[in-house]
Order: sequence, then C-alpha cells, then structure tokens
Amino acid sequence: MFASIATFLLVLCYLTTYLPVWAKLRTFRGPFLASFSFLWLFRVALSSKAFRIHMQTRERYGRGLIRVAPDTLITDDPDIFRRINGTHNGYSKGDWYSVMRLDPYQHSMISSPDVAFHDDIKARTAAGYSGREVPTMERDIDEQIGELKKLIVRQYLSTEKVVKPIDWGLVAQYFTLDSLTRVAFGEALGYLETNSDVHEYIQTMEDSGIYFALCSDVPWLGRIFLSDFVLRLLGPSVADKKGLGVIMGVAKRIVGTRFDGEETNQQDMLVFLLFLI
Repeated sequence: MFASIATFLLVLCYLTTYLPVWAKLRTFRGPFLASFSFLWLFRVALSSKAFRIHMQTRERYGRGLIRVAPDTLITDDPDIFRRINGTHNGYSKGDWYSVMRLDPYQHSMISSPDVAFHDDIKARTAAGYSGREVPTMERDIDEQIGELKKLIVRQYLSTEKVVKPIDWGLVAQYFTLDSLTRVAFGEALGYLETNSDVHEYIQTMEDSGIYFALCSDVPWLGRIFLSDFVLRLLGPSVADKKGLGVIMGVAKRIVGTRFDGEETNQQDMLVFLLFLI
C-alpha cells in the first residue's frame, strides 16, 4: 500500500513539474523521449558521439529549432544564432555556461548570467582584449611561434630514412596554452619547451569530458556537482599537483606577486586588468 502511494505521488510530482515545460515547447519537433525527459540527452552525452547524433537528429527533423530535452532546443541556423547573440536581445545565458567556467568557484565575464555584470566588465576590459593596452601581445605570440618552430626542428624533422610524424592536434594545444599564459601572465607554462602535457592539464580536461557533457546537458546534475558541498569534497584546489587546480594555483601565485609589488616592469594583460580594480 505504501509503495503504491509513493509511486503515485512520484508520478504526480513528475507530471506536475514537466507538463508545463512540455506544453511550452510542444510545437517544436524532436525525439519523443526528449519532449518529457532528459534521459535522451543523458544517453547522448554518455555515448561520446554527441556531435554525430545531433547531426543525425538535424537531418531527421530538418533545420530550425529542434527539441532535445524538455526545456532545451538546438539549432544550426545562422540567422537564429545572429538573433540570439545580438545585443539587448532578451536572451540570457543558460546552465551550460556555469558548468564550463574555468574556475568552478566563481563566475567570469564569459560565464556570468548577470547581464549588468557582464556588460560592465566587458566595457572595462575591451581595450585589453583588443590588444591596444597590451603592447607586448604580438611580441609574446611571435615568441611562442618561435618556440613552436624550435620544437619541430628539435624533434620532428624527418629524413629520407626516418619519418617523424607530429601529432598536430596535441602540439597545437601546447602552442595555444603557452601563448595564452604568456600573454596573460607574462610567462609560458612550458608546454612547447618540454613537449609535454605540463601538470597533465590537457589529459585531465579530456578525462573530464563526459562529466562536463552530462552536467551541461542535464541542468540538475550540474547544480549538484557544482554545489558548494560537492566542490569542497571533489573540486580542484590550488594545492593540486596536476589538472585544473595547478592552473588556478599558477594564476593565484602570479597575481599575488603583482600585489606584493614584484614584477613591476611587466606589460602583460594581467597588469592592465589589475589596473582596472
């Protein structure tokens, strides 16, 4: 008897919660299961083939907006993209941005759903990101291009007898991370110099791919794993020896040196951003 009542209450609670959501987007086509449950999107995320499945879904249901969850639509229509990404369009950022933020403990300009905060930070930092207030940007990037050339000459020059293939997908990530940290912090982390995944950051991000996909596609999972309680238990820390926590620790160390009055001759982006505080 108790089990029957509990089951009835659960079904009633589910219907009460999802019927309004289902009705709101009922005119959009998509997989039937996706119209009333996140299970379809959950299964897609677990498959590690989300991009292929979404392409197949688009081919089946056509262009425009396609429903892939009770409150989620996807599209590849450039006109819709332009409308959504236009200024003062009435659209706000969804849970995906919270899951994908670099620092899980606080929002940045990119991840914050607060429009006023985003607009304020964007207006104050625009000059820095455009390069006008960071005179060494081109020089720093040229420096990393030089390091990339040195790496290729050092380890990937083939001969008539020996072919030395380069994993460009991996080396391109090395170049990107070293360029970003050189421009932002005034020092590269050494990916190109060592030809290695420093602090296993890239590997950690790849291993976390399924986790990010699940938490971004299924909002209630994201809210659980990004809760203060779970982050205290499992979240990255500046004391970590590898992964995202190391990058956070590097940022904290370098920012700390600037506040201590050290490295006053630096002209990187961090100097410009700290000047705005």
